[in-house]
Amino acid sequence: RNEVLVYTGALSNMMVFKRSRNKSDIEKEYEVTKAMFEHLGNLVAQPIEYTQEMQSDGYFYLATRNRGGRTLLDLALTDALSPQTLDSMLYILSTIVSAGNELREQGKISVSDVVSINPNYFSDRATTLISKVDFVSSPNKLMQALADGYESMNNRLVGIKREFYSDRNLRNIAVTTGHMMVAIDWENPRLLPVYQELVNMFEFYNYFVSDRNREAVFKKF
Repeated sequence: RNEVLVYTGALSNMMVFKRSRNKSDIEKEYEVTKAMFEHLGNLVAQPIEYTQEMQSDGYFYLATRNRGGRTLLDLALTDALSPQTLDSMLYILSTIVSAGNELREQGKISVSDVVSINPNYFSDRATTLISKVDFVSSPNKLMQALADGYESMNNRLVGIKREFYSDRNLRNIAVTTGHMMVAIDWENPRLLPVYQELVNMFEFYNYFVSDRNREAVFKKF
């Protein structure tokens, strides 16, 4: 993945930098960010430029303008995910999905259909994760039971309509001083079931959002 560089001081509220040893990864992220910015304006962090030549440290860099010094995770940590904030999150998520679908159909961005490439995409990812867990007893039996469950889940997920997915989460949506949300980090967009964006935002961070508010957001989405 392209590495995010976090700076302190004056630049922290102005710029976000990404870097990679692979030029094509930086180029692709720049092109997606540029297309989304041109389509959605200030809802997207403005891309400034990327380095055409490898720098002395062996990396290629991408710079984007950051108009918000805080992220949604910062707000969550201060118990500031109000119903109004959740509505704004919902708005930017749905707007990004719609814009990504449109730009892909127009041929302005390239989006990987990972499920068509690998029909076992979901179960493979889950199996990779659980293979890293040390089980105290009966590891083979438990692993097989989990694998069977994930296979069943995979078979259901691959049948769901896939839409633009940009891996939104509480860390990559910035919040301006005027309380406007700005999407940053556009690496590796994919086609996945649209509800996966909600999983990233509200299930991985479910301790920040009440069950009632989360259910309301799901219904609206």
